[in-house]
Amino acid sequence: MRENKGEGKKVILFAGTTEGREAVRLLMESGFKVTISVASDLGSEVLKEEYKGKAPEILVGKKDLSELESLTENYDICIDATHPYAGIITENLKKLSRDKGFSYFRLARDKSEGLYQSRSEAKEDNITLVDSYEEALPILLSSKGNILLTTGSKELSKFKELSPKRLFVRVLPSVESIRICEENDIPHKNIIAIWGPFSEELNKALIKQYNIKILVTKDSGAQGGFLEKVKAAKDSGCKVIVIKRPMDPGMTIEEILREIRE
Repeated sequence: MRENKGEGKKVILFAGTTEGREAVRLLMESGFKVTISVASDLGSEVLKEEYKGKAPEILVGKKDLSELESLTENYDICIDATHPYAGIITENLKKLSRDKGFSYFRLARDKSEGLYQSRSEAKEDNITLVDSYEEALPILLSSKGNILLTTGSKELSKFKELSPKRLFVRVLPSVESIRICEENDIPHKNIIAIWGPFSEELNKALIKQYNIKILVTKDSGAQGGFLEKVKAAKDSGCKVIVIKRPMDPGMTIEEILREIRE
């Protein structure tokens, strides 16, 4: 039986990954009083469905530094389970933990390390590794054919120099995502609003349906469907540009639980 040492301790967990939802379950089983903060109604909907009638308190909405400061004052422990590419909130939480002295833990996301160890190795499989969107843009500008962007709606403005007619964007099925697509002049027929992650078969079908020549993706890890995208593109003869994941050491939930129990 898992030792229960969480009674009386209040935890705020900033969610955004599958690992975060699993962490909430383990924390609740260990007796911690958990509150989850998510950026959107869509995130709240997923959590309520997953936890059914046993859902912890869920706070919805993006928060700036001052809002985070007010919020974290009410908790003993802060766990950052946001997406590895959501750098601003992670930096804000780290700053507040240093300034205010509360316990902060970064939950690591699973990695896809081992798939490609170098750019030359990736190139053999028609995959280009880049460090940023800025590095990816000139490659896309010099290319031909349709492009499938699976990097999310928030990064669409980074591709403004490309013809919107070439861009097919896979985004979350939310009003905000559609609005951002419209603001960036993406034709409605090029918007694929659907909840992931996706199977290899579905990725292949989308590549074929929209005659995609280049797929742009972040390294979202196994839980985010990264491997299925890469395999589908490789089998379809589609080039892939991978935005490398920022350095994100973090800890597993088991390591975090061990620390806060002690």
